[in-house]
Amino acid sequence: VSQPARAVAWACAYEGCQVEEVQIMPGKDTQTKDYRSKNPIGAVPRLEEDGFVLNESHAIMCYLGDKFGWKLYPADPHVRARIHQYMNWHHQNTRRITLALFAPVMRPDIAIPKDLVAMWKKEITSPKGTLSSIEQWLSGSKWLCGDQPTV
Repeated sequence: VSQPARAVAWACAYEGCQVEEVQIMPGKDTQTKDYRSKNPIGAVPRLEEDGFVLNESHAIMCYLGDKFGWKLYPADPHVRARIHQYMNWHHQNTRRITLALFAPVMRPDIAIPKDLVAMWKKEITSPKGTLSSIEQWLSGSKWLCGDQPTV
């Protein structure tokens, strides 16, 4: 199960939100004409609800958080701003940890050039890199976006 799909599944489980999970094989099932007709980017996860289709884990968690009043997605605008800040930063930063360390081993079907993986590994651990940013955020609060867990 992909990292983004796990994030949605864990948030739903934490909040007691019942969803039907369908296992999709990225790179195979996501490339079919039927899948692409509902999700042009061909990625997981995808939420389907009464003809409404939503892609991208961050968008799905925010939508479900709004719809069901999740504790993980508090109404406080400052907390939400921090959540959105992290979610937007996450795509080009935290995800590199997965792409650099896990994807080459767990997903050899994804052709990631070795020089790119080496560059990401160096960036992740540099003094101004991804892990340093996370450490700085955590030095000011118990969780990344404040004093309680959030999406």
